[in-house]
Parts: sequence; structure tokens; C-alpha cells
Amino acid sequence: MNFGATLTRLDAARLQQTARATIQSNGRLSLSVEAGRLMDLTENASLIVFSAENGDLGATVSAKGDPQAFELKKAGAYFYISFKNYLQEMGINYKTQRILYDITQLDEKLDGRTLFRFARRVLPREASELPLSNGTATGEPNFDDEETPAPCDEAPAEGQSVQNDGNDAAVSTPSNGNENER
Repeated sequence: MNFGATLTRLDAARLQQTARATIQSNGRLSLSVEAGRLMDLTENASLIVFSAENGDLGATVSAKGDPQAFELKKAGAYFYISFKNYLQEMGINYKTQRILYDITQLDEKLDGRTLFRFARRVLPREASELPLSNGTATGEPNFDDEETPAPCDEAPAEGQSVQNDGNDAAVSTPSNGNENER
């Protein structure tokens, strides 16, 4: 048998898509626009989700109102499902970890429906994405870079000085050569 007879053409349109799902810090599983297209999601659909031992997920699309499915909700062009209870039940720390799923359509059927694999990736969240903790924000902007002034900082005009009494800074213009006047 020759080599060409053993080849199978790859489905480039399907394989080039970057369909993803992301766990948001509020516990929602948000699906990218590409995921919605790949899975043919509509507002009349719901999602049946299966868990695998390795943390991956499987999913099939069902009709809206299916009691065994997660209700799909739409925000703009994106679909999402409420997934917080599952995450908490499984002890998954979704608030300090970025959990992403790469979605691929499998050549298998489950209960007569196309099966999609959600391959999990876990990354640490950026500091700016972390929720407030003990009354202080984590990941506050760093204004140490001279090129990035704080939003409320304005350089004093020539001849003015900045005085800070610990509460608010005041800009003063010296008059009669006395720089201590406000």
C-alpha cells in the first residue's frame, strides 16, 4: 500500500479554531465566541457537562429546559453557565487560580450528541485579578514608573510646589518669595 492511500485529510476549519472556556472569579464558566460557534450554541440550548478524573470536562449540547443540563445564559456575544456550586463542591480554588479549558470537538457521540472535550489548564491569577482581601486591594497599580503617573497626580506648574500634610496634597504658588504659603 502506498503512503498517500493511508492519509486522511484534516478538518482545517475545525482544528484552527481557538475555542476556549474560562472560569471567572465569580464562578461562571464563560465560553468564547469561537466556542459558541464550534458548539453551535444558541439561546435555545443548554449544556450537559461531565467531569473526568483528570479535571477535564466533557460536554454535549441539549435543548433549553433539559433538567440534566446547565442553563446557558448570554452576555453580549458570549455564553456562560453558573458553575460556582460545582467548583466549590470539588474544592477547586477558582478565586486564586486561572482555570482555562481548550475545547475540541471529538469524533465521538454521547447519548447521540456530539461530544466536546474541555482540556483543563490551571495558571496562577494575575495580582490585578485577585479579589479584595482584608480591606486592601491586591495588585494595585504600580506608579513607580515615572512615565505612568497616578490618575490624580498632576505635576505642579513651574513656580508651584506640592505640600503634603498626610491627608491631601496641596499645590501652592509662592507669593513674595515665601514658599510656605498655601
